[in-house]
Amino acid sequence: MAVNISKLLFDKLIDYSLSKLPFESCGMLTLKDSHIIDFYPVINISPYRHKFEMNKEEFEKVYRIYKHDSEKSIGLFHSHTEDFAVPSLADLDNFKSFNFSFLLIISHLYRDKPEVRLYFIKEKSLVSEDIRVKEVIQNY
Repeated sequence: MAVNISKLLFDKLIDYSLSKLPFESCGMLTLKDSHIIDFYPVINISPYRHKFEMNKEEFEKVYRIYKHDSEKSIGLFHSHTEDFAVPSLADLDNFKSFNFSFLLIISHLYRDKPEVRLYFIKEKSLVSEDIRVKEVIQNY
């Protein structure tokens, strides 16, 4: 299953994550009918460059709005500043503890060419899925 994202939203994600360097950025995304449609940045309160911890009040505000929305799935977004876009054990713990539907990681290992990877859990395994950046996504 490939997932679509508009170029405008994709560029916002990249720009946001670049603006937070040398620290990791984080936030939440919503998915509907195989389209990532919303991005909600959340302040990373971790003092460490290679870790993220979402501001609790911001996180809860967004999570409460969408956790009962049957039409949308909530996903976790964050960046890696000096590593590949592969989930760490801490990433997987965050992903599982809040029952997110998907995980999107942006790697800034190569600053001039960010790597973006999307993951879902299928049959208890983490599966990477394709992301298609579209100029415009209709009806979203």
